[in-house]
Amino acid sequence: MEEQKQPTSRMIELLAAWLNGLQFGTPLAHKGLTLVPLYSPEPGETARYQTLAEAIAAGLVTVSEAKAARVPTLALTNRGPLPVFILDGEELVGGLQNRIVNTTLLVPARSTFTLPVSCVERGRWRETRPVFEPGETAYPRLRRGKFDHVTASYALRGQPIADQGEVWADIAERQHRLGARSATNAMRDSYVAREAEVRNAQEQLRCPEDGPVGVAALVGGKALCADIFDHSATLKAYWNRLVRSYALEALEAQPAEPSPDAVRQLLQRALTAEHLVFASPGLGHDVRLNGNDLVGAALIWDDVVVHTALFAREGESSLPQRLRGRWHAR
Repeated sequence: MEEQKQPTSRMIELLAAWLNGLQFGTPLAHKGLTLVPLYSPEPGETARYQTLAEAIAAGLVTVSEAKAARVPTLALTNRGPLPVFILDGEELVGGLQNRIVNTTLLVPARSTFTLPVSCVERGRWRETRPVFEPGETAYPRLRRGKFDHVTASYALRGQPIADQGEVWADIAERQHRLGARSATNAMRDSYVAREAEVRNAQEQLRCPEDGPVGVAALVGGKALCADIFDHSATLKAYWNRLVRSYALEALEAQPAEPSPDAVRQLLQRALTAEHLVFASPGLGHDVRLNGNDLVGAALIWDDVVVHTALFAREGESSLPQRLRGRWHAR
């Protein structure tokens, strides 16, 4: 898998047109967290894939440790007739330790696949169950922190590998701030420690029934991130887990009047950011976005922007200096 020397202008045009066409819905607010539903002006086609949770529940997908178990990879078998969609930051619980997926992927139909993951349970290396089940979704700060390292790994090694030490450090800091205790330093124990508050946010912030395809999250009135899918059914499938992840990030935030301009500016920064394009390990291409106080990525397959993740950046990029000159500006 090699970086494209010249990014495919078609993909960049598709991403720009998709983001430019999004329309804003009525904000949904709970304490310091506000969600802004995002809508496509034209109805999308039926999704041509299954989500990981759907495929596992149907008995079509198995995720397990590889024969020679290693922290940064898992073995996935897709026996189904459709590709399987896996969200960046999606947690897999079981095996020798819990993991999260490093980037959004579409796993081909009827295939075996090496899944690039990061450990989110530092203190365990013993089997609790032979196969993995879907868990939470990593909170936005943890997802955002992986982006520079995954991009650098794509450029240097052709694989979306994260900095494992940084992942563990972020989880430890989050648990300290939340007062969460975990015998194995597991990310999911942060959710367990604040379950009442996270569940309350989940119950108060229901997915609108009129078919949004994306959602932007504001914390304390400031735009934090956005997750946008090609089809409303995909957002609906992930909605509760996304809300829980956003809520965990917003526990310390004070209520504030949300600014629609904050979401608009987040999307606009994505349109003017620099970009690199890589062949995804699965189907399609992984477009990495950087600059203008934003970091993000989009998975594009068969001329469809399947998923876009955008995060407001805090501080300077940690992308190695020798790689920064390789970004291609629009």
